[in-house]
Amino acid sequence: MNIHTLLENILKASQDVGTYPLSDLISTAKSKLISGIAVAKDPEKELYIAFMGGEPQGAVYLDEKGVLFGDQAVLLINGTESFLMKESRKDVIETLIMSSRI
Repeated sequence: MNIHTLLENILKASQDVGTYPLSDLISTAKSKLISGIAVAKDPEKELYIAFMGGEPQGAVYLDEKGVLFGDQAVLLINGTESFLMKESRKDVIETLIMSSRI
């Protein structure tokens, strides 16, 4: 199973919280202590941010060139993305964070 399939499976098994710009995403996650995954997609790239207890803990960036994890993925956030936040099981998010820590 590749990372894209894994991330899509996590999204499918998670509950929608809402769609937010980056600044609102972080404040909402903190205020609600969300453990889950947020995703921003466009035709050229996908960006995933893993939250544990409301704090961003991991990130994954995918595009046609490949995959970046952690801090390298965060550096590619431009701030104009719209993220769909999904609340997930904590054990699933902990596993994702281990490979994508920021």
